[in-house]
Amino acid sequence: MQGNFFVIMQRLGKALMLPIAVLPVAGLLLRPGQPDVFDIAYVTKAGPTLFDNLPLLFAIGISGGLAKDNHCAASPAINASQLAAACLDALGGGKNLIRVDACITRLRLGIVDMEMIRESALKKLGAMGVIKRGDSGLQVIIGTQAEIIASEIRELVNQ
Repeated sequence: MQGNFFVIMQRLGKALMLPIAVLPVAGLLLRPGQPDVFDIAYVTKAGPTLFDNLPLLFAIGISGGLAKDNHCAASPAINASQLAAACLDALGGGKNLIRVDACITRLRLGIVDMEMIRESALKKLGAMGVIKRGDSGLQVIIGTQAEIIASEIRELVNQ
């Protein structure tokens, strides 16, 4: 029991290393760019940018640190609209989609041309699987953010 506790604490410590290591850097970037020191605009913006995105950095760091076999589960932390845009590209673009739906963990798609689907790109984006259903049906197992991603894809297609 005690050995298991230390293993868990080691994994937690490893997971917190990235986010905690960023804090001093963010703090150091807050001051040097100010007008009364070096007056460098991009350095002035870098510190607050890191602080504004600390929840994202913690999510990525912790999910990566706690993941087994270096399979980072940080995809939910990534901006949904960016992920949707990348998925849309891997699906062959908006003109290749007949319909976009979601069901719990899957995108359920109607596809014009299955040859345009880039499965390897979808898997690099975090898809756990791609299932072809007939000539035009496609399911992409993307996780619990499937409904959000589907909504973002619909917005991108309708623009």
